[in-house]
Amino acid sequence: MSNDFTRMAKRIRQLPTWIEELVDAEIGDVFDSMARAARRKLIQEGSVTSDPELLTSIHHVSGASNVRGKTGYATHVVRADAPHAAFVEYGTGVRQRGSPVRGERFKSPSVPPTGAILEWMEQKGVTPRMSVEGGDDMLFAAQQIAETVARYGQQPHPYMRPAWHRHRAQISRAHARGVRRALKRL
Repeated sequence: MSNDFTRMAKRIRQLPTWIEELVDAEIGDVFDSMARAARRKLIQEGSVTSDPELLTSIHHVSGASNVRGKTGYATHVVRADAPHAAFVEYGTGVRQRGSPVRGERFKSPSVPPTGAILEWMEQKGVTPRMSVEGGDDMLFAAQQIAETVARYGQQPHPYMRPAWHRHRAQISRAHARGVRRALKRL
């Protein structure tokens, strides 16, 4: 009988570690799914599928943080590390909607990416409506688009916020699942 109590006491002492590990794993799965949903949203939008830099920069990062002087709390973040990720999410210039930092406005790019616009036009099959005498119609059209982006900004194409809104309720359910799994080990 005392052996049973000894074993149970040992298992109870292990319970906080089990809870931490299993909750972390469950929540990590939700954040992995959130990163996949953000990438899918970009592809569905169709506007940036030619931009592998942005697609491949979206990933889930986890680690330990320091909360109220105690270390070891698990943190999970979905990040997009491409330098233009926030511009795609929120837009730029007068077309910007929202901001990662309250009240911050993004300026439109001062040097519009004409080469990237040309590449995009070719991939999408965009052809100029009018011909430029003695010049490259595609280049001229790309320059016109670049000037418009520089002047008015870029429309937002949210991909992270929709993924967050779709997954945030799953985080508390994942937490509960992890605790239940830990309790079953008793």
